Amino acid sequence: MSQHSEQIPWQATALRRRVVFFAAIALLTGLATFWLGANLPSELGFLWKVLVVVPFAVLFLWLALGFMTAVAGIWVLNFGGQNRIASAPTSPLPQLQTRDTTAILLPIYNEDIAYVYAGLQSIYQSLEKTGQLQHFEFYILSDSDDASNWLREEAAWSALCRTVGSVDRIHYRRRKHRTKKKSGNVMDF
Repeated sequence: MSQHSEQIPWQATALRRRVVFFAAIALLTGLATFWLGANLPSELGFLWKVLVVVPFAVLFLWLALGFMTAVAGIWVLNFGGQNRIASAPTSPLPQLQTRDTTAILLPIYNEDIAYVYAGLQSIYQSLEKTGQLQHFEFYILSDSDDASNWLREEAAWSALCRTVGSVDRIHYRRRKHRTKKKSGNVMDF
């Protein structure tokens, strides 16, 4: 059997979407680049035209990618029907290897504690429902500089651990020396 005939139905939808997506980007970029090249003054030499058109094409490609991402999102949300998501949510998840562990990092800085921890609890419980929770560790990386705020963070972390019944899977760390904001916090991790 050929590889194409063994495709799962959602793969055909995903492939079709990708082809249309990248073809539209190429078409937009090609038309804009052609238009610019055709409308440059003829007095410019070939080298100057290349020096103008090539960077324009690269930058326009980037703009076209962003534009088509928005258009594709709007299209799928409004006209996607049952194929709104190109994957099959009812299909079973593949079993992860026992040695596989993924760290889920949550860098925070003086944020709304109730909102942040509610989101983390939601992620935790969603992973628990999949039966794959043992493959995930959660790290709350705080850069909060307000003493009352980080004390509330620690209290909320303790309460969250009790609520979900996991002290060994959800970790809290607050940096004393903050550098490079949240990206620095993740880098220090």
